[in-house]
Amino acid sequence: MFNKFDKDGSGAISYEEFRQMIDETGLGNEFTDDQVTDLIEKADKNNDGTIDFDEFVAARQEQEDLLADLVRQINEVFAADSSAKDAAQQDVEGASAEVQQARATRASVEAMSSALNESSPSLEAESDEMPPAMTTL
Repeated sequence: MFNKFDKDGSGAISYEEFRQMIDETGLGNEFTDDQVTDLIEKADKNNDGTIDFDEFVAARQEQEDLLADLVRQINEVFAADSSAKDAAQQDVEGASAEVQQARATRASVEAMSSALNESSPSLEAESDEMPPAMTTL
């Protein structure tokens, strides 16, 4: 790949060669001249204004390391998101079970209330038959 950039075979990639390669890839409009200069300066460790083979390899390795780090970070976000999703799902399932329990309790209370309402006239009749001392308790 280095040789594709080093058009004149000098063993180093000049600004012009770098810019030409960017233009040939169709990314020319994506990078301003200042951005191209910044890219070269970042890779040009010996500050001679060009990128030699070792600098090119180091820059590519740095790019791959950054990409691998980015992928790792994305995976961590998805893993954390998945954990949060699992926890939320457990919360929903727990809440759903509590709702079902509350509904069952409500149905039981309503059934007992209905049964008490049906039997309350007989309780009033029984209280009429009780001695007066018992009704004041």
